[in-house]
Amino acid sequence: MMVLQVCGEWFQYVRSTNCSDALLCLLLLTATLERALGDVYLSVSGAPHCPALLKDLLSSEELEQTFGRPAMWCLKAVIGPPTGFNLRNIAWHGFLSAADLNRKFVSFLLIMAASLGQVLESRRLLQQVCDVHTQ
Repeated sequence: MMVLQVCGEWFQYVRSTNCSDALLCLLLLTATLERALGDVYLSVSGAPHCPALLKDLLSSEELEQTFGRPAMWCLKAVIGPPTGFNLRNIAWHGFLSAADLNRKFVSFLLIMAASLGQVLESRRLLQQVCDVHTQ
């Protein structure tokens, strides 16, 4: 999974003294995580397309069955729909300045991404998801 490959490199952005690095990491991570979750959805559902909206993707039964309800609840609360913290949209639409970003959120998402990758590895789904990504 692409997220596992890049997580190690992104931790340096979180530790950087430049506050813009953490925001860059958040932007890269949320885009990559959304794509990876879409690849997982396509892989396990067999559907020709994944939901167009992140809120629908995060609410999908397929992802909940793959990663578990607690993991999906955490993602919904932090990056998900407007009823949650909605960090992804706040950052991507420019409403979050680098100075206002708490690096703990970025660290949390990095750990979540790595944990989701571990779930895929333990369920032997990682190669299947990687194959969907390269198609």
